[in-house]
Amino acid sequence: MCLNEMHESCMSCMQVSCSKAPLPALREEDVANSYALLEAGVLQVQHPNFRHVNQKTKEGRTALHLVMLKKLPEDLCLAIAKHKDFNEVNAVDTFGYTQLILAASKGMSQVCKAILDRDDFVGINAQDKWGATALHWAADQDLAEVCEKILSHPEFVEGNRRAWSFAFEDKTALDVALNRNCKAAAEVIRKHVGPR
Repeated sequence: MCLNEMHESCMSCMQVSCSKAPLPALREEDVANSYALLEAGVLQVQHPNFRHVNQKTKEGRTALHLVMLKKLPEDLCLAIAKHKDFNEVNAVDTFGYTQLILAASKGMSQVCKAILDRDDFVGINAQDKWGATALHWAADQDLAEVCEKILSHPEFVEGNRRAWSFAFEDKTALDVALNRNCKAAAEVIRKHVGPR
């Protein structure tokens, strides 16, 4: 996808207007810093006047969805998830992806923990459109601590759910962990749901 297409499909949905302001002058150390874009993104999100942290696209995706889908670093994702004004922690896009499901599928354990630690999070049993829960994805990525937090959640009841997507082929989270040789996740899941 070219930049113009991305702008029209993503940015216009987010109702972000482009500035015609001149580009800032960059110093040699700015250009040489391979983390400059990430640092700028984190600083923008953390800025007290940043107001668009809860904006959604027409697909129901928040800024957190978008940065995870673009495979941007976990630091930026975590800055959004922990933003003081972020209140879309339970947002679900048109494909059934919650913030927790996406974070688990991308192996972002710190983002998963930040979401699970929030008092306003209620999507613990959510499933994507193929029946996979965050536990399936955490098992797939061998995120044992995340599996533990999900399985220890007092409202979680989907420990034996089978997901039917091409990725999981009618498997439970334990089946996924065993099939992918994710030993730490398998041990945690087995402790909570018993042997398969």
